[in-house]
Amino acid sequence: SLNDQGITCASTSVSINTGGLSVPVGQVGTVTVTVTCTVNLSDLLLPGVPGARTLTSTATSVVDQYRQRGD
Repeated sequence: SLNDQGITCASTSVSINTGGLSVPVGQVGTVTVTVTCTVNLSDLLLPGVPGARTLTSTATSVVDQYRQRGD
């Protein structure tokens, strides 16, 4: 991970799509999370290198179709 390498995000964005939690019981839904991190190139390469790189990762998990939802 970036943290294991001592690299930190200059900016971070997290987007969560929970639409799958609103589907009726008995139907399969999903929850998706996207994390975006902007890293300064000077943290990745050699100190003093200008610019930044944006890294993005997305994960999706299936919601148990028989689990109670809402209320």
